[in-house]
Amino acid sequence: MPCSDFDQFIPLESFADASNGYLIDDTCVFGAEVFASEGRIIGKGECISMINNPVMYKHVWKVDNFSKLDATFYDSEPFIAGGHNG
Repeated sequence: MPCSDFDQFIPLESFADASNGYLIDDTCVFGAEVFASEGRIIGKGECISMINNPVMYKHVWKVDNFSKLDATFYDSEPFIAGGHNG
């Protein structure tokens, strides 16, 4: 079973509800901390842990017409951060 340290998620319904202020004019801005590390395979899963003093990198991925997206997931273009492919 995968293990990870995800601090805060909100339900999609709350995110899409304009009265909550996350989407303004079909646009949102948010930050995410993504840490590249070598995974430790435990049985059939993978474990990702937070690291101290991470390499800082900023990647901007603009998603137009967010409220009209209908696929299960989307991928950004590949990028390199801290010497690792993202």
